[in-house]
Amino acid sequence: AAVEAAAALGKRDDVVPDTAADTAADAAADAAADAAGAEQDAEAEEGPLVELEYWRRRMGALLQVSAQLRSAEACAMVGIVRAAAALGQRDAAEVCDGWQRVVEALDDAASEAQDNVKYLTTLQPLILVLYTGSLAQMADAVGPIVDQFRLVATVSRHYNSVERLANLLHRVCAQLVRNTRACLEPPGEPRLLRQKASAALPRLGEARALLEAFTAAVRRLASQLPATLPATLPAQLRAQLPAQ
Repeated sequence: AAVEAAAALGKRDDVVPDTAADTAADAAADAAADAAGAEQDAEAEEGPLVELEYWRRRMGALLQVSAQLRSAEACAMVGIVRAAAALGQRDAAEVCDGWQRVVEALDDAASEAQDNVKYLTTLQPLILVLYTGSLAQMADAVGPIVDQFRLVATVSRHYNSVERLANLLHRVCAQLVRNTRACLEPPGEPRLLRQKASAALPRLGEARALLEAFTAAVRRLASQLPATLPATLPAQLRAQLPAQ
């Protein structure tokens, strides 16, 4: 029962894509991220470290584009267009305005990526436990991880939405399920139901404790964000949350 409940936590909706305020800047930012090979949606069921790697690649791509827009060649081109605009060329003036909006939006997107890398990097030591830790170690780590997610949501422009915060929780769910299965059925040992009771029952007890620790952490988070967060969580977990 503990294994089935833990597996249910891994079910999730698709990743909520990021959006930019400016259409042109959004297209440029997406193109830069694609060039770096950062496709977050394609890795929807991966663990939370994928989120950090995504923002690192996005940050690198956007900073590279931003640097190119400030190169000597780009500045010379912009100077020519601005000179034409000063002479009354309407098309040149429109190009200058559009260029400035794109540059500002790209800078804003790069700043957002840098902030998210900073926030998620502080969580990396805890998150690594979900990949390499034992069931008991994961049970000790999930509470601080979820609590830190709440703090990140209060300071991050990106993660201050319920959907994106839920996306992080879904990634944690996926990694918890993956590592829990590995701990319950270590390499070289028989499947869980074929193991001796003396070996299987303690592991199942630890898996149940892990599930309860994660559920309690999410309940604390849900009580602080009661308006919409529970509706985004898997049904198995949502049934255990406080009534609205």
